[in-house]
Amino acid sequence: MTYDKKESSIKYIDEIWQILQWQKSPQALALFGTFPDLRADVVYLAKLRFADVRPTVWPLSPRMAEFVVAAMSQNVGYEAINLACLIETGATTFNPLPLYSAAGHEKQCPLLVFSQILDDVGNFMIIAKEAVALKRTSLLDMKIHLGKLRKAEKLWWKCVAKIRTERSTLEPALQSRLLTELLSDAFPEQVAYLFDGVWYAAGLRVRGDNLPKACVSERILLLSA
Repeated sequence: MTYDKKESSIKYIDEIWQILQWQKSPQALALFGTFPDLRADVVYLAKLRFADVRPTVWPLSPRMAEFVVAAMSQNVGYEAINLACLIETGATTFNPLPLYSAAGHEKQCPLLVFSQILDDVGNFMIIAKEAVALKRTSLLDMKIHLGKLRKAEKLWWKCVAKIRTERSTLEPALQSRLLTELLSDAFPEQVAYLFDGVWYAAGLRVRGDNLPKACVSERILLLSA
């Protein structure tokens, strides 16, 4: 892992940063004392990546907390909290648009649909069950995992208990644009951009059979990829 000097690749930079912060905590020092040195390159990259991350009350990973804090200043904080809890718990495994369309609901930006789910998970499950019945499929086939949604809901309650915020009053189109841009800044690997007919995310080419050949906004979300 990160203590292994022979390891060539570096993964999970968020977790590395969390380890570094935990090692400095009074609890860790009292229980374990000193720790073996982490790889110098790993420590350097983690500190470089999170140089601007300040202490936060949010029970989220550093990058996710950074995303929420930035969204608060753009009047889309409430929506960002909901998205953060879903992404953090791995609950964004499905495309919500076909569900809402099949159930007769107005089509929206997927980010805005996701940002509404944790307001009432029970109501979302009613919509989802209506949709899968009409499509003659199952929740599992649609990659909807109730356990992950409930886990996201618990995390959401922890977040809203820290800071109370209201749903954005901005126009939906503006909310969508702001959330996409903020998400792209915090998680460049989660938002792909189209260039010369090829999709790229975080400077890398995105491959997949289901990628659209064209897109009006020239960007797509990779949350469930």
